[in-house]
Amino acid sequence: MDKKFAVYISEIISELDCDETEKKDLQEEMGQHLQLLKEEYMGKGLSEKEAVDTAIRCFGRGNELKKGLNHSFSPYKKSFLVFVRVMFVFYVSTILWIVIVRKIIDRLLHNQFYNSFVWAPNNYFFYSTTNFIPFKTISSYLNSEYISMFQAAELLLSNSILFVPLGIFLPIVFKRYRSLLQVIKITLIVGAAIEILQFFFRYGIMDIDEIILYMIGSVTGYAFFVSLKGLNRKWFRMHA
Repeated sequence: MDKKFAVYISEIISELDCDETEKKDLQEEMGQHLQLLKEEYMGKGLSEKEAVDTAIRCFGRGNELKKGLNHSFSPYKKSFLVFVRVMFVFYVSTILWIVIVRKIIDRLLHNQFYNSFVWAPNNYFFYSTTNFIPFKTISSYLNSEYISMFQAAELLLSNSILFVPLGIFLPIVFKRYRSLLQVIKITLIVGAAIEILQFFFRYGIMDIDEIILYMIGSVTGYAFFVSLKGLNRKWFRMHA
């Protein structure tokens, strides 16, 4: 295949919403069509370089072809993305309400100017405001004599479940966050920000275990996203 054809095709298929097998098949098919056009124009007296340029020009603009092909692979993608973005905004708003706003409002409404998790009414310090030892809090919940195993699991899972949607939404809404490493990175940043805010506004405890639970949730969500993506492609291939 002519090098210019290869570059042209690569620019078109690189961002298509399909798997590598489909991209390879499409690359071969486009290459064959372009080669036939090239031979046709050379037969009309054009030089090889002129024939290649004319074939590419007649085949179509890369961006327009890319949009058309993406639409054929996912005809409802645009509507789906709008829906997902709306849900993502709703999810972020819910997270902010649950982990920050609601707790601050609750304290103000009950005139609690101290952190009930950290300070007693007489300002006697009875619980550490921070925990930087991984799995210390998780272990204390699971081995506690004062709460049942079911209650411990419920307390721990609530933090993980809260971040499952993040692992699903991120790779759909943002192309740059489609790798597991990027999802973990964003979760780490968001989780650290939440814990730091809890520490400075004194409405909770800054705990590294909560960040670990957030990450477990987002990774679970990402795994769910990858599974759904694979099943979706298989379904389309079966019903094509």
